[in-house]
Amino acid sequence: MFSGAGAESVLKILVIAVLARILTPAEFGIVSAAMAIVALAEIFGQIGVPPAIVQIRELTERHIRVGFTVAILSGLLVGGAVYYLAPVAATMFQIPEVEPVVAVLALAFPIKAVAVVSEALLRREMRFRVLATLTLLSYLVGYSLVSVVLALLGFGVWSLVAGVLAQFALMSAGTLYYSPHAMRPLYDWPALKTFGRFGFGITLSRLGNYIGSNIDYVIVGRFLGVEALGLYSRAYQMLLQPTNLIGKAGENVLFPALASIQTDMERTVRAYYRALALIVAIALPLSAYLVVVAPQVIHLMLGSQWDGVILPFRILVLFLCFRMGYKVTVAILRAQGAVYRLAFWQWLYAISITAGAMIGQLFGIAGVAAGVSLAIMASFIIGLLATRKIVALSLSRVALMLARHGLVAIVVGAAAYGGLAAIADYSLPSIIEIGVSGVAAGIALLALWFIVPSLFGDEGKWIRSIITPAIRRRLPTWFPLIPRPAADES
Repeated sequence: MFSGAGAESVLKILVIAVLARILTPAEFGIVSAAMAIVALAEIFGQIGVPPAIVQIRELTERHIRVGFTVAILSGLLVGGAVYYLAPVAATMFQIPEVEPVVAVLALAFPIKAVAVVSEALLRREMRFRVLATLTLLSYLVGYSLVSVVLALLGFGVWSLVAGVLAQFALMSAGTLYYSPHAMRPLYDWPALKTFGRFGFGITLSRLGNYIGSNIDYVIVGRFLGVEALGLYSRAYQMLLQPTNLIGKAGENVLFPALASIQTDMERTVRAYYRALALIVAIALPLSAYLVVVAPQVIHLMLGSQWDGVILPFRILVLFLCFRMGYKVTVAILRAQGAVYRLAFWQWLYAISITAGAMIGQLFGIAGVAAGVSLAIMASFIIGLLATRKIVALSLSRVALMLARHGLVAIVVGAAAYGGLAAIADYSLPSIIEIGVSGVAAGIALLALWFIVPSLFGDEGKWIRSIITPAIRRRLPTWFPLIPRPAADES
């Protein structure tokens, strides 16, 4: 999943870079507004069927057939509702061009509904290689190829719409091929009741998460205009690439894995600490580096005409750790079946994001980015408290973990800044500046790894236990830093 997410993130950055040079901020803003509506409707289009399929301990064919029946019916109903309510969406954003885009994107719901159960079964069976491959190929062949070709042909907004639908269609076809199942409709009250109890809680939590994840788009579009929304959405999309690379991949793997050991609290707690520690260890140094090289990254990826993205991107990426870390909490609450506790937390998240964005919009899109980021940090802390009620977590251990890797991030950021300062007088291309600062940051990180290993804690020891044997096997016998194992070592 990490490899697939990494390849997809690189591909998305390249596609964003290409499309940003063809389409305008206003066109991106229109599609971003429409996709926010689609994301809202999608919550009701699945009614919690996929996570219920993963979490149910004893899954039967009756569960699968009932789940498929519910998914198809809700997909058709929600797709029809989105089509007829498209004018309401345009009024909400006060962007008339949103109406036809939302109407066409209503097709996404029946397209995705046919594969809802198949994708859930792949997750339950932990066939992550298949999922990662399908996700990457559907984005490459569907969204990337279709959107870029149509954009070059002058289709504007509709190039993005066609790309989205093509991606969904390819993903659905692929999951059905790799995970076929019984598709005969079935009404079974006990199975339906199981889906209803778990699914309603999941739907409530997803609705709260949706509001928290999209309300800033609505506020920016309504109060600051479509062009500001285009700039803000590009900053947010750039942020989502590292988030999806680590946080989303981790959540997708953690949920089915934790669900399979949901009664073993000792293993669950150990898995939580390890997952959170790995995310913190990666996210904090990455945030420090991206804050330093934000102008170079934006100029390289989007072009100099997108300078308005730099400051909000810096603010958003500064809080990347909390945005990634909260996904671990989501996974553990879902795996434990604590869906109503999860829903309560997600609604608190939505309220805090709304308040942060409303206050922030008084200061432009940078203010919105700051308000949203502070709300996400607060939500991460609340999520820890919610999880502590179910599994025995130590808040002091988490705080120490953040402090240790925070020190690493400061050193990495300072090294990256020093690398940029050393070549500032030469007016080099952005890609070279990014490379030089990256090398400086990498050297600083390696120096800490070898000189002060205690900064990396138990997770550092665990990483060493995995990578050291692999490195030993590839090093010549004379290499001094990592001695090869003795002949009798296994």
